[in-house]
Amino acid sequence: MPMKNGGSPKRRQIAANLLLLAFVLLICLAAVELLLRVAGFKPQVADPAIYAFDDTLGWVGKPNLVAHLLRGQDTIRYEINRWGFRDDQPIPWPAAQNRRRLMLLGDSYAMGYEIDKEARVSELLEKSDSTLLAYNFGIMGYSTDQELLVFKKYGPEIHPQIVTLFFCVNDIYYSEQAQANNHPKPLFRLQPDDSLQLINAPLPPPSAVSRMWNWLATRLVIGKTVAQGLARLREALGMQNRPSRNEGWQVGREGGREDQLLRASTEHVSNLTYYLLRDLRDESLRLGARLYIFMCPSSARWTETRDESPEGIKLALSWCEKLNVPAVDLFPLLRKDYLDNKQDLYIYDKMHWNERANRVIADSVMKTIQKPFAASADTSN
Repeated sequence: MPMKNGGSPKRRQIAANLLLLAFVLLICLAAVELLLRVAGFKPQVADPAIYAFDDTLGWVGKPNLVAHLLRGQDTIRYEINRWGFRDDQPIPWPAAQNRRRLMLLGDSYAMGYEIDKEARVSELLEKSDSTLLAYNFGIMGYSTDQELLVFKKYGPEIHPQIVTLFFCVNDIYYSEQAQANNHPKPLFRLQPDDSLQLINAPLPPPSAVSRMWNWLATRLVIGKTVAQGLARLREALGMQNRPSRNEGWQVGREGGREDQLLRASTEHVSNLTYYLLRDLRDESLRLGARLYIFMCPSSARWTETRDESPEGIKLALSWCEKLNVPAVDLFPLLRKDYLDNKQDLYIYDKMHWNERANRVIADSVMKTIQKPFAASADTSN
């Protein structure tokens, strides 16, 4: 009994010390977070408040959501339609069928990362051609596998005449993974008959621990920094979730994560993405639509310092040539615009396009998709 009475104050003292230590640690972390933000560092824009779990696609925007997200001194308005994408509500078919319908597939570049909706490629295309109706299906973090599933789900409802895919070099890498930022995503596997099989549907919802981690990684600069550091460590140790035949995908150490991916070797890259592009082509043909693929610049450093496109983009272009799919490399376009005008083409993260880059790219997209229609008109005359 004396030992019990004597031990109780000691345990209380230990508990009090641990509580004090946790409080001091919390104050220190808060101070570091504040200093980082004052120094100009920002958390991720992938605000969990505007996304919802989807058991096929992994995630979509929260349907029918209107949100105002503060980004520095600016407020970005996000309107999510009933399908879960940052776009206007779909118009009734009687009105839509009288316009040329374009379906835009992509990730954060199509969605409009930290820019107003009106400044995006899709809206600029509609402004330049009143007969065009552009459906924007871009979502933060999507890769080619998710874009293929979006196309199969909504393409038959839209009946597009034109399909444009914004392809980023990281699509080759992320289409091989069953997770993105600790969040489950769809994964295809190539079968012996060269067909693709979705092997993990329906997807399990993210765990409570995963949701908490994603919140910290997107809301706090410290969380973002730790998440990026852990990702680089996993890459260096070969711990990424990818098939063994893709182990040769080597990520460089210079610059940010996007620069690492741009510099990555493609010597042993799997050709899974080739078959994803093939199925996109075949689905387009089935729907009677023209498919165009645009290779997207995604680094200010690369645009300002390199004359050649990354190896991954060259590889994707060769796949498009084999598949007889029209593809446009936008790297030289933005490189030329920068050299001619010396104006910024990227927002503060040096990775995503600003309003000027969207205008330059929209002009290229419009010229590309107008060519077959102009040719048809000339032939009919």
